[in-house]
Order: sequence, then structure tokens, then C-alpha cells
Amino acid sequence: MAITDTPEHTVPADNGEVNLLIARQVEPGHEETFEAWAHGILETAAAFPDHLGYGLFRPATEGGP
Repeated sequence: MAITDTPEHTVPADNGEVNLLIARQVEPGHEETFEAWAHGILETAAAFPDHLGYGLFRPATEGGP
């Protein structure tokens, strides 16, 4: 992403790309249900033209963020 300097502030240039990060903390015991739901959403999104990919990050430790 290109950055454009203005006298007021620095803003990203519009190059047509969109990035999105969504964070969720899953209730203990619901991990499998959540992952199945997330997989369906992510696979559906991936079917759109020019989709750039996705990732699902799990906590490094049980119960961690």
C-alpha cells in the first residue's frame, strides 16, 4: 500500500485493495463449532474473484488471546 503525505496527516492511497482483520475469542468447548463456521465463511469469501487469501490464527496457549 502506498502512503500519501498531506499537511494534515498521513493517509493510505486508494489502490483498490481492502484488508480486514477480525478477532474473536471463542468460549471454551466451542472451538470445533467455531472452526467449522469460520471455515465455511472463509471458503465462501475465497471463491470471489481477486480474493487475496485468508488465515486463521489460533492462540499460542490454551485460553490465550
